[in-house]
Amino acid sequence: MNYLVRIRGRYYFRIRIPKDLHALFRCSEIKKSTHTNSLKNAEVILKAHSYRLERIFTIARGRMMTNDEISLRMREFLSRSLEYFEESHSTYRSLRSG
Repeated sequence: MNYLVRIRGRYYFRIRIPKDLHALFRCSEIKKSTHTNSLKNAEVILKAHSYRLERIFTIARGRMMTNDEISLRMREFLSRSLEYFEESHSTYRSLRSG
């Protein structure tokens, strides 16, 4: 289940890891800041983050990569969230102005 949580004025992306993947990811949920207090911006970021994580989950289930490669993808996702935010924010502004 994906959703946004508002904590002290900021929105956070939160997703529960599917039960069949708990052992691989060593956790049951992920929560990351969207770095925004705008609901509209947070919703765009939610979609981008959800898409990226669903791809990682699909790859993990399909055994298309080793566990080490999947872990690397997850670490990249977690460490690069600000870069993704900036990409998503640019996309949102483009869609709004177009």
